[in-house]
Amino acid sequence: MTTTTDIALRRIVMQEWQGRGPADDHVLRDMTLNDAESRATARVLNERGMLKFTELRSGLALRSTSYVGQVRVGPLEITVRPKIGWDGLLRLARYAYGIRAQAVGPKSDVALESDSLADLLIVQLCGEARTIASRGRHRRYHTKRMELATPRGRLDTPRLARQHASGRPGLPCVVRSRSEDVLLNQMVLAGLRMGARVAASPEVRETAARAAAVWADEVGAARLDSSSLQRVVRELDRMTEHYRPALRLVDALLAGSGMSLNGKLRRVPLPGFLFDMNRFFQHFLSKFLHEFLDGYTVRDEHVLQFMLSYAAGANPRRRVAPTPRPDFAIQLVGETKALLDAKYRDLWETKLPREMLYQLTTYALSQPEGFESAILYPCLSHPADVQRVEIKNPTSGRVRATVALRPVPLLQLGELLTGPSTAASRALCRELARRLALG
Repeated sequence: MTTTTDIALRRIVMQEWQGRGPADDHVLRDMTLNDAESRATARVLNERGMLKFTELRSGLALRSTSYVGQVRVGPLEITVRPKIGWDGLLRLARYAYGIRAQAVGPKSDVALESDSLADLLIVQLCGEARTIASRGRHRRYHTKRMELATPRGRLDTPRLARQHASGRPGLPCVVRSRSEDVLLNQMVLAGLRMGARVAASPEVRETAARAAAVWADEVGAARLDSSSLQRVVRELDRMTEHYRPALRLVDALLAGSGMSLNGKLRRVPLPGFLFDMNRFFQHFLSKFLHEFLDGYTVRDEHVLQFMLSYAAGANPRRRVAPTPRPDFAIQLVGETKALLDAKYRDLWETKLPREMLYQLTTYALSQPEGFESAILYPCLSHPADVQRVEIKNPTSGRVRATVALRPVPLLQLGELLTGPSTAASRALCRELARRLALG
């Protein structure tokens, strides 16, 4: 692929899982990260596996991973594009997050910056916020104890007795009122305010700021972090389920902006927006399998308990034994039929990394002899067949288990899921879900 560069702006455009170096691009020749801020940003990106930087004698080498988006490191602006394209990614996101389509681009009132995934997600979040507001924001009762000249609510009898003895004026009352100032609404407001800060397009920043101003009339400010967001997601019920798409978008923006890590604020904010396609791919497949794998139970991040443990009397440091955790366990009447991992890497065009093979080998050997574990990977622009690696007894050559590599036709599946829902399309989805899960 040809890399677009601009010497004046120091721009590099590349695709996911691609490497660029001084020999490939003259912008990277003789480039170094001299200032402390650039080095700190590069170190954080390296540590989190978002983008790999290597300083060479001849310049700077870059390697992208499963993260797509834009980031600024010193004088260098790096854009990583998904192979499925921004439109393809947005189509998949609409299904995975359950969001309603919001028009963007030349045919809408919102102009987007080129390659700005953050802008796409922020526009969708603003649309979800408008939909929630039109239905009525969630309210909860708040109890307040007040002394009122004109009583409201109910009298606080114990306090009234004490107050009568003290001769204080007013009547103590217990007042219950419904308020929109709850954590659920505060998280949506915080997401809109974050969108107004991180958007690349002035129009998108203004759109998010206006949406935030509408919500702020009855909702107070709250700190946005992963733990608070996970809490409100866990507490969703049938009355608040329509908030889920907006919360998923806020979560994607929070993760992509680099503002939080395991619920804590980062010391080095990410100067840009990077979206983890591997995490998204897992979420997309989870919803697809839950929806279309009829007759089976899909368990996300299923823990293989008791598979690994320290021997009795041989754990002097008292360490916790590792617990393998496949992305998906497919079960039928309590019996495990398949163990699957979602890996956002085209394993038809690239070699199978040994760490992936060893991981899936562990899953396969955790089950009875003859079991097959599988990697589900995206197949984008080419036909691909299932590949299998046999795990044999090195002495007898007998096959003990198998690791399968099953391609997911991502673009075709996205069109199928976001197109008109018909009996034929749903039948195709059920057939594909069964083939991906069970082979």
